[in-house]
Amino acid sequence: MTTGSAVFPLIPHKLIDDATKGTVVNVTIPPAQGGWPYPACEGTTWPCGQETCPTVGGTCDVLCCEQSPILVGASNIMQSIGGGTDYPMKTQTIGNKDNPDAGSSEFPQPLYLISVKQGGPELSGTDTGFTGGPILSMADGAIDPTKAMTITYSCDGSMTPGGGCAGSGDLAALLITTSEHPRTTFALPSASTGSAECIAAVTTGSVMIAANQLTALVGSQTGGSYELALARLRLIAMQDGNHLTAFGGGMGVFGFTNQ
Repeated sequence: MTTGSAVFPLIPHKLIDDATKGTVVNVTIPPAQGGWPYPACEGTTWPCGQETCPTVGGTCDVLCCEQSPILVGASNIMQSIGGGTDYPMKTQTIGNKDNPDAGSSEFPQPLYLISVKQGGPELSGTDTGFTGGPILSMADGAIDPTKAMTITYSCDGSMTPGGGCAGSGDLAALLITTSEHPRTTFALPSASTGSAECIAAVTTGSVMIAANQLTALVGSQTGGSYELALARLRLIAMQDGNHLTAFGGGMGVFGFTNQ
């Protein structure tokens, strides 16, 4: 599924008073009023706005639940191939290692972005709304298609390149796609587009796309945009006669940047 095909918006969950951070007002928003429809947030709670506190007045922070289409350790992702004339149909699940359907093929933790550089200053944007950390959406025109780009990451959320990645057999995959449209309409059909994928062992702590690849990706298009996606992949390879079938799954970060 592409990042342009589904949206998982934040859903309001609680109102808490801004002055005491919930000591005086701590109200759950009913589902009938657009609140979170489940007993508890399955993902992470984030501040997502402010409004007048009920009854007591003053300013209340709105806390939203972040929807998580994949919950690490709780989601099973099943993949199937239909088979062909000389290889059979196969199905593999990557998910909860304690679930008998997934066996020991636990879905991997994500990669955490540290920096994006092209030999000079930091290019990555900042997630001002949620984590406060770096993101793969950058300032307009920040990407120079004539220079190699290096993206560093960690596996444990630290700012140490490759932190927490030691001993892992997973892969780091960087996928870059260009569109003739700006990032606000990236998902619209594009007659002029390019794509590239760079894969490295996750233990390296970085992945690089060469200058000539970036140049070829952009070509002659102007006024377009880039989509960058960086994910940690876990592969399960199966030999079947003369064929090697590899099932994979993972998660990470993505962003959109105008040319």
